[in-house]
Amino acid sequence: MSKLSDIMAAFLEDLTFAQNASNEYSTKLAEKYRDDKYLKYFPVPNGLLDEAVITLRFMADGTEDGSTDTRSDRSREPSDSLVLRLSIAIARVFGEAIASHLENGTGTSERAALVLALRSAEGANKLSRYFARDARDYLRGCSQTEESESSRAATLDALATACVDALNSDAGVSKAVNDIGAMTAASFKGVHEALDSLLKQTGQHFRSMSDIRTPTKDLRVLIDNGRMAAFPDDAIQTITLKATLRDYKWVIKEESGLTDGENEVLVAEA
Repeated sequence: MSKLSDIMAAFLEDLTFAQNASNEYSTKLAEKYRDDKYLKYFPVPNGLLDEAVITLRFMADGTEDGSTDTRSDRSREPSDSLVLRLSIAIARVFGEAIASHLENGTGTSERAALVLALRSAEGANKLSRYFARDARDYLRGCSQTEESESSRAATLDALATACVDALNSDAGVSKAVNDIGAMTAASFKGVHEALDSLLKQTGQHFRSMSDIRTPTKDLRVLIDNGRMAAFPDDAIQTITLKATLRDYKWVIKEESGLTDGENEVLVAEA
């Protein structure tokens, strides 16, 4: 059984994640279009997600959790969507480090293709699976205790080791990087600061969300079509979820009443 609220939240999170991935891909395309002899005359493609609608079939289990305490240990488990987003973000940092390493070597068409692959959304998705376990363990720890430098340091070491394992397990990368054996966890010291900041921000966000009190009752539902096939049709219900992405523009504005140097704030304008 799944909580209907979790399903709805995952739907909204995935839409936002999809739009962000599209924007990041268009950013990379913009550089390619700018430098290409012919593409520079064409507009950079960017897929915009305005509205999405899904119809969900489900069956309620008939029980509700009416606890008004803080979320249970089960609800503190990081969602698959959050783990995936963190894993992909980690993969992008490492992918850029590996791509830069490849660019410093002998220029070949194979290396050039691999550099593009590592910097692509598909490449990040492929690499992210090596970091999912450590990302989930880190978030689990954040939900139980105060996030600390020591916990991030341990996670950073584990992620660096996982990245080396990924390099050694990928035949394409191994063939392109002649000194693959020399690429150890210490080779990625340059990405430490970026990853440390990423882990800290994500951990704080997850912990703050885990601490929110939820006095409303949780409706648990079954959405597995195979399992629902055993029940009569009148036991199955449907719900239509419609989501619209807001197109915010972030601008810097001055706010009165603050001390010098602190009167600029970042706000969203629809």
